[in-house]
Amino acid sequence: MHITILTFGSRGDVQPYLALGVGLQQAGYNVRLAAPPPFADFIQSKGLEFMPIEGEPQAMLEGEAGQKWLENNKNNPLVVFSDYAEVVRPVLRQQFDCSLAACEGTDAIIYGFLAMVAPHIAEAANIPVFLGMLQPYTPTTAFPSVFIPPNPNLGPLYNWGSHVLMEQLFWQSFRTEINNWRQEVLGLSPWSWWGHSAASIQPILLGYSPIAVPKPSDWSLQHHVTGYWFLNEEQNWQPPSDLLDFLAAGEKPVYIGFGSMLDRCPEKTTENTIEALKRTGKRGILLKGWGGLDTKIDSDDIFTIESIPHSWLFPQMSAIVHHGGAGTTGAALRSGVPMVVTPFMADQPFWSDRMNKLGVAPSPIPHKEMTAETLARAITKVTEDERIKARSRQLGEQIRAEDGIGNTVKLIDRYLQRKPESNLVPA
Repeated sequence: MHITILTFGSRGDVQPYLALGVGLQQAGYNVRLAAPPPFADFIQSKGLEFMPIEGEPQAMLEGEAGQKWLENNKNNPLVVFSDYAEVVRPVLRQQFDCSLAACEGTDAIIYGFLAMVAPHIAEAANIPVFLGMLQPYTPTTAFPSVFIPPNPNLGPLYNWGSHVLMEQLFWQSFRTEINNWRQEVLGLSPWSWWGHSAASIQPILLGYSPIAVPKPSDWSLQHHVTGYWFLNEEQNWQPPSDLLDFLAAGEKPVYIGFGSMLDRCPEKTTENTIEALKRTGKRGILLKGWGGLDTKIDSDDIFTIESIPHSWLFPQMSAIVHHGGAGTTGAALRSGVPMVVTPFMADQPFWSDRMNKLGVAPSPIPHKEMTAETLARAITKVTEDERIKARSRQLGEQIRAEDGIGNTVKLIDRYLQRKPESNLVPA
């Protein structure tokens, strides 16, 4: 049986679906993963078939519309989807067409949040479709939408309404383009002005741990919190000798990296991180990322690197400073190392708030408010507070005992009727 996975975005948006694809392939499925062109080698190195979805995410965010979107994300979550539409609109039709080509001859589709035409393709082909999410999705009274900055508990009605609002903002931002494409390319009638709730038309696979966010009681049986979709990044990867020498030369360092987040002032951010490390007396490993942290620092106490598998590096750190992306947050949780989260945008404030509530991180430091002083204070807290360290170790052990990939494969087997119900691991 053939499955196509559609995803779009940065490495953090692609890697979990690659991990799931590898697990499905090992279970006997033929798997094709469609993603932005820069990830072709990465995907093919894991043995999966690759198909491109046009649009280079980093270049798009570096453009004028992308910069506007990043700025508005920080200040006004209500425009997050409308401004995102302006970022992708120049390549939107190409993305739709590429998604359709990637699904040719497939038996089922799994898609990420931004691969928005997948359910329409599945409808036209009359094949099963699964929404795969890396964060909680669809309305619940338990907590507000992850795309709205955390607030004091304003009650179940507010929580439910926030999900409906953000779901509608996303649909309305792309309704015209999607409906035109449905009619012109797929020969389908347009969806209504209100669209369709994702939960009403397909199973939803939620690729995070129930330890991080328990499943709300008002979600349907179609919602499955599976556990994280971790990739075995270390296979055939060898750390550089100078990194090994650095790790062996002193106490465990602090990791600092902000992944795919673009920083308007990378020099200032680099300066703040270096000064924070000096104030704490800690050694550090800095990851350049898309934000462009300086990787030419002349210091025996700081090691800089372009990229590195989190699964290899994080367990060897004394603390992990990151932006709060879903994938990085999961990797930090699994490592059992305390973290400091400096969220930029989108779902990152949600994850940073969750980590604080779980007791593995201090109060979040919004990236625009991060200074050498605030970062140094947070690093000191997580490296000296025994309760935070013990809680991090405890949750790390629990996360490592989960099998998110295995659980998801069993769910898909059940939905596609390859195996009986008794093989399903409850989620």
